[in-house]
Formats: sequence, structure tokens, C-alpha cells
Amino acid sequence: MASGLWLLYVAALHASGGVFDAVNAGATLLVIFWGCVCVRLGIHVGRGLPHLALNVGFGAALLGVYQALITLFG
Repeated sequence: MASGLWLLYVAALHASGGVFDAVNAGATLLVIFWGCVCVRLGIHVGRGLPHLALNVGFGAALLGVYQALITLFG
């Protein structure tokens, strides 16, 4: 599911003439993947503030780790 949504995003960005580099591609795929996984885990943002906070907080933590790895190895 995440890869299909990511490909749709890439196609829309390409069609609109947007700039897309490898770092942003990875970050976008990571966030879309987390969105798909959190729904499977029962974390639905429409179920209230705790669910929303957990989704956004963990997504931000994933992006922080991703950015640290990119900075370290990139």
C-alpha cells in the first residue's frame, strides 16, 4: 500500500514539474509507510488527540532518525 501511494505521489510531483531528490523520496516513503503501519496497529488519527499525538510524534521521531542517518552516512 505504501509503495503504491508513494508512486502516486511521485507521478503527481513529476506531472506538476516539482523537484524530487533521493533524500526527499526516502523521507516521503518513510512517512507514507508509517501512516500505513499505524492504521494496521490501530492508531487512527480520527480517534482523538492521543492517537493523533502518537502518530505525529512517532512520525517525527522516524524522520529525525532518518535525517541523522542521512547526515551521518550521506
